[in-house]
Amino acid sequence: MNNLNLRNVFLANSIVAFAFALGFLLGPEALLKLFGLSAGATEALTAQFFGTALVAVGLITWFAKDFADPDASKAVALSLFFAALCGLVVTV
Repeated sequence: MNNLNLRNVFLANSIVAFAFALGFLLGPEALLKLFGLSAGATEALTAQFFGTALVAVGLITWFAKDFADPDASKAVALSLFFAALCGLVVTV
């Protein structure tokens, strides 16, 4: 489990965020249909906005993986945890 440090978690998070961002930005209708959602104009625009938010998350985690200050890395990790927790509350 030594290989799973915060740097690797940030790296994996940024790769996944960029991959989904690319899908939501360039092909929102296809990605929405993949998740079983309707793909009208409003939904596609909302998906593109979500894609831009994923670009931001990807960039934050990409740069956070190289932080020298462990407190800064922990702050980013804690912020992302609370963002995910909010998403969980909204979906439940």
